[in-house]
Amino acid sequence: MNNKYTIRKQNVSLGINYNNYKIDLVPAKKQSGHTNDHSLYCSKQDTWMQTNIQENINYVANSGRLNEIKLIKIWTLIHKLDFPSMYIEYVVIEALKNKRTDSNYLADNVWTVFKYLSNSFLNTRFIDIANSNNIISEMLNTSEKNLIVAKAKIALAQTDWKNIIDTTVENERMQHLFMVLQKKMQSELEGSKIILEHPTSLGDNCELKWIDWLRKYLPERYRIDKAFVIDSKGNLSDQIDVVVYDRQYTPFIFNDGGAIYIPAESVYAVFEVKQTINKEYLEYAGKKAESVRNLYRTSASIIHAGGKFEPVVPKHIIAGILAYDCEWVNGLNDTFIKNLKTLQNNQLLNMGCALTVGTFYINSDNNKLQISNANESLIYFFLKLFKELQRVGTVPAMDINEYGKFLSYF
Repeated sequence: MNNKYTIRKQNVSLGINYNNYKIDLVPAKKQSGHTNDHSLYCSKQDTWMQTNIQENINYVANSGRLNEIKLIKIWTLIHKLDFPSMYIEYVVIEALKNKRTDSNYLADNVWTVFKYLSNSFLNTRFIDIANSNNIISEMLNTSEKNLIVAKAKIALAQTDWKNIIDTTVENERMQHLFMVLQKKMQSELEGSKIILEHPTSLGDNCELKWIDWLRKYLPERYRIDKAFVIDSKGNLSDQIDVVVYDRQYTPFIFNDGGAIYIPAESVYAVFEVKQTINKEYLEYAGKKAESVRNLYRTSASIIHAGGKFEPVVPKHIIAGILAYDCEWVNGLNDTFIKNLKTLQNNQLLNMGCALTVGTFYINSDNNKLQISNANESLIYFFLKLFKELQRVGTVPAMDINEYGKFLSYF
């Protein structure tokens, strides 16, 4: 086994490097009876501990703190801290008790964990929820704990996340993560092409894949659905495969027999989904975008504690196309660019992803076209989309009075 894998001896696990993955393998002896109780060997204490592995897995999985736990584990790895994984999980969950689980608070929550490590961690006793005889906090001695406290205090003294998490290591980790996600997405879309021969079924399946992916990785403030877009004058867009929209300032979304209707004011971005990108589908996506951008959008003032925000001018709606590949032999190059440039004004496509070929993006700062390589198409698309969503900020609050005009009495 040693000839094939690189193995690291750890406290209760073996660290194994395999195909650029770092895997923690935990040897355990299952106890007799119909339980999930296991005996684990703790090498540092040279003793055995009995615990219920599934109970601990459920405790962490249901905590709502997986992202914070991952980031603290990355931080400990970068700073080469001896901090057992199980111990980290207990500390993060305790530190964030009664804190928001919304992903928009991720940075604040990680900061709270650093404060907890600095002020409360050293003298707090942690007990295994599955066996009160196991004192988790005894996995480290005082010297090892003090080193963690010192590193946490250094983190709190920084003003830039780049100084807390080494960007080189983190970028490599993030790049690897997106590569894995891209391969998974490619595999799923390839599987759909093989299994689903009917064009309509294939198209619907691909749309669902992209919708699920965006729902999973965009912040929770954004909603994603296949929908029609309506305005206060009764106009209706074409049906859009992927709509990224906001719910905070949009009090109603219509759902009629599975067909969703979204007010124009709430829309951030629209995307057409196809198996491939070609001239016909570029033009089709442009017309779909135009059907949304041509809609009338209202804007209302917002009352807040300090006064009132005046109505704002609605921002430009992002539009694009998502596909598995493209039909041009030379990819997203001369012929593609020539066809893309024919789409102007409300038919303009700001970005698009051909998963196996690359992503194109028109930089709104200088109007220049940028194209990624095939290996980074998914991460490039995601980061550029998120950048554009940040630029838009918040959609305007819709003017309810305009929609109320349809009523006899309002």
